[in-house]
Amino acid sequence: VSPGETFTVNLTINPGEPIAGAQADLLFDPSLITATAVIDGGMFDMWVDFNLEIDNVHGAIRNISAVDMGNVTTPGTFAIIEFTAGSAGGTSPLNLSNVIVGDPNGIPVNIEPNNGNVTVVLDNIPPEITGVMATSTFIPSSCLWEVNISSVVTDNEGVDEVYVNISYPDGTYENFSITQNTTGDIYYCNLSLIHISE
Repeated sequence: VSPGETFTVNLTINPGEPIAGAQADLLFDPSLITATAVIDGGMFDMWVDFNLEIDNVHGAIRNISAVDMGNVTTPGTFAIIEFTAGSAGGTSPLNLSNVIVGDPNGIPVNIEPNNGNVTVVLDNIPPEITGVMATSTFIPSSCLWEVNISSVVTDNEGVDEVYVNISYPDGTYENFSITQNTTGDIYYCNLSLIHISE
């Protein structure tokens, strides 16, 4: 993920036998990511959030819990956790702790928790702009110059926005996006400019 990006992590369960509830804590690195919300994943009938605690100082979400009045046998999403990435780069663990999954009689079943991680990637490499070209054709019938400007723009993390700056002879200038005008890595714009005779 990128700095400042909001993303979600799903806690899923694949039951090997009928289950009727689950609880867990999730541990993370608060210097890299911040938890902003924990949402019912819809796997069980009842979302139990009165003891839910988001601790962004110590990097823990405690007492994620849900129960079912019957039983659940199909895989599903127990909880959805929303995070926001910080400004520092690095990899945060996403470690499950205190995990209990119970059967319809309240007896814990055997579990195999799978931990994860998320990496905040800093983009310190500027985009590469090459092959800048400007061509013009005068159209006598309309006294217009048809101008085409193009360039190859690439970036290791992908290109979000491309703008072109045009300075005119009278000292004015124009800045506008050409992000939508693209063929592969080539960005372009076409302008019609009025020919002014001296």
